[in-house]
Amino acid sequence: MILERISVADGAELLTIRDARFHTARLSVTLFLPLSPETATENAIVPELLSHAGKDYPDMTVLSRRLCALYGAGLSSSVASVGDCQMLTLTVSCIDNRFALGGEDTVGACGELLADLLLCPHLAADGLFDETDFLQEKRCLCERIAAEVNDKSVYARHRLEALLCGGNGFGVPFFGDGKRAAALTREAATNAWRRALREAHIQFFYTAADDGAAVAALLKKRFADIKRQPCTLLTVPLAVDTVRRGEEHMAVGQAKLTMGFSIDAHEPDKARIAAARLTATLFGGCEHSLLFRHVREEMSLCYYCSAAFNRVKGMITVRSGVDAADVGRAEKEILRQLARMQAGEFSDDTLAAARRRLIGSLRENEDLQSSLFSWYRAQTLYPPFVTPAEAIRDIERVTREQVIDMANTVRLCGVFTLLPEEE
Repeated sequence: MILERISVADGAELLTIRDARFHTARLSVTLFLPLSPETATENAIVPELLSHAGKDYPDMTVLSRRLCALYGAGLSSSVASVGDCQMLTLTVSCIDNRFALGGEDTVGACGELLADLLLCPHLAADGLFDETDFLQEKRCLCERIAAEVNDKSVYARHRLEALLCGGNGFGVPFFGDGKRAAALTREAATNAWRRALREAHIQFFYTAADDGAAVAALLKKRFADIKRQPCTLLTVPLAVDTVRRGEEHMAVGQAKLTMGFSIDAHEPDKARIAAARLTATLFGGCEHSLLFRHVREEMSLCYYCSAAFNRVKGMITVRSGVDAADVGRAEKEILRQLARMQAGEFSDDTLAAARRRLIGSLRENEDLQSSLFSWYRAQTLYPPFVTPAEAIRDIERVTREQVIDMANTVRLCGVFTLLPEEE
């Protein structure tokens, strides 16, 4: 696997990931913007509008016909967040040119298609997004936001993030909120697209067997006349002076206990991130972890109990499903397991098992083009890029003492509990 970074325009870059194992080529573009409650909703509708029609592809029938002509190429869009930034993504994937039956430049055609959709959307005569397209995607966005509450664990995590971050940056849902979505206009959506092209940090990702030189030339040509004023993107590590608590009652049969911890490791400090990854895995990131073995298995306090490390915010989130009557006991036991880890009360075998599990999960990032994309996209704003193999080597070097030291930087910052409705 060979990585190369190529400048496309001011604040726009192409990362090529050369790997001949794959029989397909994958080209993605992600626009990074500040995650703000004022703009999150109007930004979120943009990739959906761009991926369903274009100036030369006015409806899904015409667009689908073009994709079919390119050996059944795939087209998708997504909205996500990293730290205090919102990510708007378009992706096209196709058969690699090596396998095109007639020697066609399928990759080049898909690159042109992606550029067309990004730069030349389907606009009406008044210069705004087509009304039919807009109303359809607006309805889908409203439904998507309303459906978030259906996954109670994710809902509780988002409520914790809002509690800790005060409704700004990391605490803002990346799809925005329902009221703003219902009030969204064609003008606001079109302005969001134009603003994103002008101000976003734009990162292209190309994974294929070739070096990506032709794709880079194509993108440079298409962006030559685009006026750019890239904005500054910052993420503030989690810092809360006192423990914040919140709760909500809902028609659920199982309470959701979600706890947020700060940890003294975050981007761009690559040296400390490896120790923090292993610390979080030992705490609750695998079936060998302290939370899984003791809180879930031995004490049967939780239906599930896991911990995840956010290296951008310097945060560990513990999520658990608990009987309402056991919420207090579960919280105390989770904190007790943290104290045990801080005191070094874990065996070398347990640490070794957690290390193996973490290394295995890191290695899986090299198995799929989509996994490689997710791995490098999350690092875009915090160069230099670290490969999965380099991350594994860093994990292998982490000592028991470093894990204990890192565990002692972990501090409880917030607790959000989703409880059954009171009778």
